[in-house]
Parts: sequence; C-alpha cells; structure tokens
Amino acid sequence: LLVFAVGAATLCESILLSFFPIFGLRYGLDLNTVSWVLGAGIIGNTLFQFPLGILADRWSRMGVVAASSVITIVMCISLIWAIQSWLIWPVIIIMASAAFSVYTISLVVMGDTFRGPDLIAGSAAFSAMWGIGGLVGPPITGAAIDLFGINAMPVALAAIYVILLMGLALNGGRLIRSKAS
Repeated sequence: LLVFAVGAATLCESILLSFFPIFGLRYGLDLNTVSWVLGAGIIGNTLFQFPLGILADRWSRMGVVAASSVITIVMCISLIWAIQSWLIWPVIIIMASAAFSVYTISLVVMGDTFRGPDLIAGSAAFSAMWGIGGLVGPPITGAAIDLFGINAMPVALAAIYVILLMGLALNGGRLIRSKAS
C-alpha cells in the first residue's frame, strides 16, 4: 500500500500534466490561462509540502494521508465546475498540494519504518513505481477521455485516491502492514 500511495501521486501528476491543458482548452480557457493555472498548482504544491509535513509530524501521518486523499477527491471532482470560474485557482492549488502530500508522507513513513537494505529496496520500489505511474496513467486516462469525454480526466484522478482510501480502510488505516500481520 505504501508503494501504491507513491503510484497515486505519480499517476495524478502525470495525468494532470498530460491532460489538464486539454481539459482547460476544451472548457474554453485560452492556452496562456491554462498554463498559468497549471503553474500555480505546481508552485502551490511545492510550497504547501512544508506545512503539510509539519502537520504530519505534529498530528498524524495517516491522518494527513487520509485527509489529503479526501480533499484530493473533492477537488478533482470540483474541477468540472470550477474550471469556468475564478475558483479554478484555489481548487488546483489545493488539489495538487493534497494529492502530492501522499508522496511526501509516504517518504516519511518509509524512512520511519525501514533501515539499511530494506530502506534501499524501498527507495528502489518508490523509483520504479514513479516510472510505472508516469507510463500507465496518461494512456489509460486518454482512453477513458476518448470513451467518456474530457470529464473522465478529473474522475480518473479522483478514482486513484478512492482506491487508496479503500486500501487504507482494508489495512486498518496503515500504509504498511504491522509486523504481527
């Protein structure tokens, strides 16, 4: 589940970078506006990782992952109606920040849990998942867009985090199975 959390962030990033410009253009935004909105999401994401990391340290790592997943789902679906108003700016910043925080917290959980060769193997698995997510996300989402229309993009983004939440629920709210399991 820890590696899937990395995949969720990677899938989200690759899908957003690949299809948000098309999504915005199909909703009537000009290319300049689409580029600025996407840039704002990327910059906001970068800036918000620090406060989200502090929150995870002071509150709960799994609480941040679960809350970020729920926020990501809501913001992804909100893209459908927010794209045509000024609300797209806060929605994209919140969505990108929440979606990517899952990766940030996954790194922390890996560092907290593993040592030595296991940490090296975990890092390799994270890297592999980053590549896999980047490769499979866009073609699958592109096929969904071809079948169901452009709104399949935000639905696909939300679905990734729904699956992550289901995995968390099935694993007792943990990204890693306890040693007794």
